[in-house]
Amino acid sequence: MNDEPIFIALNELIFKAGDLTLDSGKRQVFIAGEEVKLPKLSYRFLETLIKASGNCVTTAELIEQVWDGKTVGDDTITQRASLLRKSLAGTRKDKRPFYETIRGEGYRWLSEVREVSSSDFQKPAIDQQGTKYKMSILIFTLVAIIALIGYWVSAPKLSVQNLNTSLNQMASDDSLNTSDNMFEMLLQRAANYGKEFNSDSNQIAINLYHQASLIQPDNEAVLQGLTLALLHRVSKYNGQTELLKTTDQYTQRLLQTNEQNPYNIWLRGFHFDVTGDITNAMKSYEKALVVAPDSSEVKGSLAYLYVQKGRLHEAMHLNIDTLGSLQEYQLLQIADVLMLSGLSEKARNWYTKAHQLAPNNAFAAVGLAKYYYLSAQLPEAKEVIDNLHQRNVSTADSYLMLGLISIESENYKVAYDAVSMANNLKPESLYISPWYQWLSKLQNPARIAETLTPNLSEDSWPNLWVAGAVSAIAEDNKPLAIERILKAEELGFLDYRFLETSKVFKSLFNETAFVAAINRMKLKAQAEQIKIKNYALPKIDYLMK
Repeated sequence: MNDEPIFIALNELIFKAGDLTLDSGKRQVFIAGEEVKLPKLSYRFLETLIKASGNCVTTAELIEQVWDGKTVGDDTITQRASLLRKSLAGTRKDKRPFYETIRGEGYRWLSEVREVSSSDFQKPAIDQQGTKYKMSILIFTLVAIIALIGYWVSAPKLSVQNLNTSLNQMASDDSLNTSDNMFEMLLQRAANYGKEFNSDSNQIAINLYHQASLIQPDNEAVLQGLTLALLHRVSKYNGQTELLKTTDQYTQRLLQTNEQNPYNIWLRGFHFDVTGDITNAMKSYEKALVVAPDSSEVKGSLAYLYVQKGRLHEAMHLNIDTLGSLQEYQLLQIADVLMLSGLSEKARNWYTKAHQLAPNNAFAAVGLAKYYYLSAQLPEAKEVIDNLHQRNVSTADSYLMLGLISIESENYKVAYDAVSMANNLKPESLYISPWYQWLSKLQNPARIAETLTPNLSEDSWPNLWVAGAVSAIAEDNKPLAIERILKAEELGFLDYRFLETSKVFKSLFNETAFVAAINRMKLKAQAEQIKIKNYALPKIDYLMK
């Protein structure tokens, strides 16, 4: 039998152009070691420019190579070039352009391009001098394994298989003959796991960053990566809020080291974001955007907070600017803006595409389920969440969403069980606790459920004030509930559909102040809708190509 085909993939060409690497075999793109995910057309556009190696690629050549000779107009090519430029610029720390537009002709890649075979990246032979490092690196690796396993014992939801695979690969890699090589390997593996956006991978990333910090404790990249992973642990994967004390120290330390680094400023904003201080989070994000106006990460974070504050058209503007690379979170944010502004049919398309793009992403599933929930399509909403849970993917937010759906279906036993599960997963959540309190009282009016008291202020998220209103309703304190709804509206809350849909707020429907607040929210949403309609929103199907 001929074994040659097995090795074909190893000989695919890899193109190096400055800090950008394009692997034509795996169809992957990296900038400074960070992978950039591109839609198919954007990838083909980039590959065509790079393979031209500094020569001008005409529009006719692009049509042939990117669109397979199909009839496309100049506007389509220009838009694709713009999307690619935004996608690449969002990951680059300096402002140098990757390629230029040659008016009337086409596009030209600017930096020098080198072609190398992936076979060039095989493990280097170890000479006799290198063997003296063998024993020391073996000992170091064993210490790392013991430390990682010790950390794993106390870490929730860590995938043993993934951890062992990662460690075994490192231990058997002959190229790791110095601590510097081990450090680089740990750093790269940690970054890769951090990008997978699930609980197990997040915990593995934290472990690996900790190990890297043992080698280089003052390394900025390690501190940045560990801080981000810890913040994701708290905000997305039911991590303990006690970790925020650590991220507070780390983000301050990063700013003391380099206060003009936009990523450090952004991380500080993300820390405030997760702690619930929306005012200081926005200030940090806006400061980071001044320093790095092309950063997709900063724009996306700021856009999300603008949505919470009712600044929908500003959020849409930022979101459109980040559409160069296709990520489910970008689609979800655009869907949220469309939904809140009253463009529900358009929103449904974006929610659906985000869910198709990442069916195992809890945020995408909860977003689509909430759309169905607000549209009175409860069976469809429940099906989305049930399918997510059947794939063994569940979060506090997904169980809370199941609880809200079940409340509207008047299946209060299921609602109570679901919200109890959410409360168990995230007992410190000020958003979940009031719903648990309300359902507990509904199940047993004589029972006083233990609940968290939110520390509400002008800097709090508007939806936290709404959660506080639910707690007040559970305590039969209508005046306090209305007061908190009014404050939420003042701070920018626009999700009037939620207030109108949920049975929890039914007791307020005849209250004049509550009805007036709902009507003001509708007027504000309509005003935002008029502004949003002025934006040229790309067609979602085009972006998915």
